[in-house]
Amino acid sequence: MNKTLIIICREYLTRVKKKSFIITTIAVPFLMALLMLLPILMTKFKTGKDRIAVIDLSGKIVNKLDNTDNISFTYVNSDLENMKQNFSEQGYSGILYIPDFELERPFGFSYFSEKQPGINLHSHITRNLRDIVQKYRYEMVGLDEQILKKLEVDLTIDTFVLSKEGEKSGNTLISSILSQILGFILYFSLLIYGSTVTKGVMEEKNSRIVEVIMSSVKPVQLLFGKIIGIVAVALTQFTIWIIIMVLMNFMIGAIFAPELSEVQSVAAIGGNQIIAQPQTDSSEIVTILNDLRSLDTTYIIIIALFYFLGGYLLYASMFAAIGSVGGDDADNQTLTLPVTLPIIVSFILMLNVLEDPSGKLAFWASMIPLSSPIVMVARIPFGVPFWQIFTSLFLLFSGFIVSTYAAAKIYKTGILLYGKKVTFKELFKWVFYKS
Repeated sequence: MNKTLIIICREYLTRVKKKSFIITTIAVPFLMALLMLLPILMTKFKTGKDRIAVIDLSGKIVNKLDNTDNISFTYVNSDLENMKQNFSEQGYSGILYIPDFELERPFGFSYFSEKQPGINLHSHITRNLRDIVQKYRYEMVGLDEQILKKLEVDLTIDTFVLSKEGEKSGNTLISSILSQILGFILYFSLLIYGSTVTKGVMEEKNSRIVEVIMSSVKPVQLLFGKIIGIVAVALTQFTIWIIIMVLMNFMIGAIFAPELSEVQSVAAIGGNQIIAQPQTDSSEIVTILNDLRSLDTTYIIIIALFYFLGGYLLYASMFAAIGSVGGDDADNQTLTLPVTLPIIVSFILMLNVLEDPSGKLAFWASMIPLSSPIVMVARIPFGVPFWQIFTSLFLLFSGFIVSTYAAAKIYKTGILLYGKKVTFKELFKWVFYKS
């Protein structure tokens, strides 16, 4: 046991002292924060102002386009061809040409500039013109725009989950988003840290260090020490990420509060139409926060950690076994395919399970140890009976014990084997060797 602890400490300290670990641990939260602040930074560091010359032959758009801090419209009485020759010398960044169009068939609008306009500019012009023409068409058929707005229906459905403890509110959208986030985290974690185990075993084998280590410790002790040491590194990194991101969330909220309240509209482009989503109402934010509280995120995160541990231990033992018999990168890629394939299949199942979290496919996929770490974690935000979670975890850790036993048999034989390509048939035989 003492030797296993020594190996765990060696694996842990060796990896946390690496520059790559330190850089990754610090860089990832800052990169995520940068992505959050990117819209604000882009607005703050935007230089110049788009001055648009408007040639309106219809007379219907004059003084109706909205100016912003970065976009201004100037209505000019000039010929289009002449304006094209010297608009930049006059200080304009582009020309908006509006023909003498018919309200029944509004087409022929054009924008001319020396470079392709950005999404914000294109969105602003298109939305303005669409609203103006729409208002004219309302007046043409005798409809009052204000009355039409009052007739619009904003309908929402409140969802409630019934259980023996009573009923509680739920939100399918929030549950789906949280499920996908957790599924992605588990998927990438299993692949990244599993491959780390394979690479670590292969490095020791190819450098012949393992021959010295094996003279004083048992193969099982070395296998367990390496697996547990790397999972301790993963948990350390996750903990630091969570702490840094929580602190940065408070700092961003305090420093950029006014800017964050302004950046609430998103443009979605489809074909030639640009649809602007309305700003989020404060009551909607309160509703979302209440829905998050109703999900009991603390319970979900704790269960997700158990599945991360179980899934990592299950797959890490198999990755370690593959690393012990691998000779080079080409052999390693071939041998790891049967191990990485279940992870990829689990991720695909997770995406399909979100459509029916309580269906038969979701149930069985969350019970099978090879797929349960990803699928069950994705189901939990939708509400899963505790007996299913308990059964799934029992099967998962039982699968870890079985896989570790098989991996130890392969590891014991393969770690000292050099210069021979091993087949899957030989690996299967090694598992059943008695000595």
